[in-house]
Amino acid sequence: MANAHARIWPDVATHPGEHIQDFFDEDQTIPLDSIASDSGLRATVIQALIDGDVGVTPTIADGLGEALGPSSTYWLNLQRNYDETVQRIAENKRFNMVPFEDFTRPTHGVTPIQALTDSDDVPWRYNQVEQARYLCEWLGVPNLDDYEARLLGQFQLSGAHSVPNPAPIVAWLRRGELAAIEQCRQLPPYSQEHFVDAMHRLDEATDASEDRLREICNEAGVAFVAPDEVPGCEVRSTTRWLDGGRPMIQLRLASGINDTESVSDTFRHAAARIIQREPDHLDFGAPASGNSVRADALLTAR
Repeated sequence: MANAHARIWPDVATHPGEHIQDFFDEDQTIPLDSIASDSGLRATVIQALIDGDVGVTPTIADGLGEALGPSSTYWLNLQRNYDETVQRIAENKRFNMVPFEDFTRPTHGVTPIQALTDSDDVPWRYNQVEQARYLCEWLGVPNLDDYEARLLGQFQLSGAHSVPNPAPIVAWLRRGELAAIEQCRQLPPYSQEHFVDAMHRLDEATDASEDRLREICNEAGVAFVAPDEVPGCEVRSTTRWLDGGRPMIQLRLASGINDTESVSDTFRHAAARIIQREPDHLDFGAPASGNSVRADALLTAR
């Protein structure tokens, strides 16, 4: 886990005025008149700063730097950190943490957020609100409100009646999306003709390795990724269209393919959706019915 470099965000904002006592013994009364004389500030201003009634301005910072040290920049930085902490605490109080519970629901003892922090996809934080905010940044969303509708709503699904917990699916899809975006920088333009030809030449016996499937896709300008699994994600494969009309195929190669269907067959089904230019699609396995349905319709059944 990424604990070693975790930063603890404070839940309490310390006003810069409280630091004036640091320059004197803990039980010593702060000599207001002496500081006022050395700083050129009024004693009433210094007392208001100690009480937290005023903030550090450039003029006050210059005066405190002269009287106490270490510099005016030190006092201005204290004020900036205080203001940022106050703002963050206020924002955290308004942040909706209810959807984050989806990412803390364990599957076989492992939660989606634990899987993401263990792999350093998302940095680990003690503070749950900060953890949720870093997750939002990684997912590319401003908050987790209605995240399942925003991130899964455009997909069609097959082989699933419902999505009991969308968090593992969203996390696995994002892993694949980020890997595909990186991969796309090295790919030629998509050629449907080239891809169709490659699929005709696909040898199930020898061409089902991850490296070979990636090669077949990449040569035709199709991104191919098989990211690490996220516990609780039951999606077997997905096809989607990235910005600019770039197609991608994402497969679960570890436990996502059951004994009744080979990796090659699953890949062929995904490739067919790309060739037929179907909308973004999630495949959970053998279809429960003959038709795919919209993801947002399934999610309403949660």
